[in-house]
Amino acid sequence: MYKEKAYPQLPEDIREYIETTLVETMADDTSHLELPDIDTQYIEQIEYKSRDGFIADPSNYGGVTIGSSSYGGFMLGTGIFPSEPRVKRDVLDWQDQAHEAIKEEHPELSTDSEEYLDLVDEYITIDGSDVINFEARFLYHGEENGIHTASVSASVNTESPYHRSQYDYAQEVEIEWRTLEDLKRELPKAIEEVNGKIF
Repeated sequence: MYKEKAYPQLPEDIREYIETTLVETMADDTSHLELPDIDTQYIEQIEYKSRDGFIADPSNYGGVTIGSSSYGGFMLGTGIFPSEPRVKRDVLDWQDQAHEAIKEEHPELSTDSEEYLDLVDEYITIDGSDVINFEARFLYHGEENGIHTASVSASVNTESPYHRSQYDYAQEVEIEWRTLEDLKRELPKAIEEVNGKIF
């Protein structure tokens, strides 16, 4: 069923502010990770109309998701990890699995040899299996009596290479606003709160 007063019906200046703020803040809050440019940072509209194969949540009135990616191998090389500690745990698990596999397949190699270390790196990165996805999301919940509500969330996903489970290790806060000036106060605070716990 079509939802009135959904995200696409918000005034253009409000939508532009939301999307620009998400993109800029994502870049700022992940800058310490020195993310390699795997894919161009993407921005996607959130689907909110139910259809065959998709039933929208009643609180979903549309919104936007932006994302970026990095390599687990890069994080191992630099020692730079996100704030969410389970990401480091997952990446170190990948490294342990690589060592076990290479030792089993090539018992003749010294673990200090260049060939062994190259094989470990190759094992970790094969088929994009070490790609880690970062997302920030603005989900609009509608308007009632002049008060708009939305949730702002951030997530990091280590289920490489497909990243099917979108909200692993997610943080979320809700905001309310009446005017664009209200939103300019509330949105940056919400993004900073959720991104700080993840990135």
